[in-house]
Amino acid sequence: TERVLADHREWRQAWHMDIYGADAAGHPIMGHQLGMLEPGGFLKRFPVDAIKANYMRDMEFLQWYKEQSTLNGPRTIYKQISILDMTNLGFAHTSSDFRGPISEVVTLLQDFYPEGTLRVYIVNTPMIFRVMWAAVKPMLHPVTAANITILGYDKQQLNSAFRDAGMEPDQLPTWAGGTRENGALAKYFKDGS
Repeated sequence: TERVLADHREWRQAWHMDIYGADAAGHPIMGHQLGMLEPGGFLKRFPVDAIKANYMRDMEFLQWYKEQSTLNGPRTIYKQISILDMTNLGFAHTSSDFRGPISEVVTLLQDFYPEGTLRVYIVNTPMIFRVMWAAVKPMLHPVTAANITILGYDKQQLNSAFRDAGMEPDQLPTWAGGTRENGALAKYFKDGS
C-alpha cells in the first residue's frame, strides 16, 4: 500500500485517466488516453501488481464519486461512460508484453466492477486501431459491441455524437472536443497522495 501511495503521482502522469464531467442523466464521464501510454517505459516503471493496485485505487475513487453523485442527485448512479483516446496508438501497444498486463487490468475490471460501464466511445482512432477493431469486433458479444461507438478525429463529429448522447462540451476533455483540461481525479489527487 505504501508503494502505491508513493507511486501515485507518477501513475497519474503515466496512466492519463480522469473523470471529466457527467452526461445529462448524471453518469460520470471517464476519459482514458490509452494512446498516450508509452508501453516500454510504463511497464518498466509499473510491474503488473502496481498497475492493478493503482488502477483499483482509481476505480474505488470512481465508486465513491458515483455514491456522492447519488447522494447529491435525484437518481442512483451506478454506471459510467468511458471515452478512450487512441491518439498516438502504435505497434508497441499491440505487443504481447503490453497486452498481457493490460488484459489483467481488464480481467480485474470485469471481476470487481462488473456491468459498471454504460457506453464506451473510442475516439481519435488511427488506422492501426481500425485494423485491430475489425479483427476483434466479431469476437465480442453483440450486446457489448452495440455499446461501443468508434469515432475518428473530426471534432464536429465528436461534438454531434456526444451531444446526441446528452454530453455537453463543458463536461468533456479537450482531446474529445470538450473544454475540460482536468477532472475530478486530477483535482482530488493533486497533492500526489
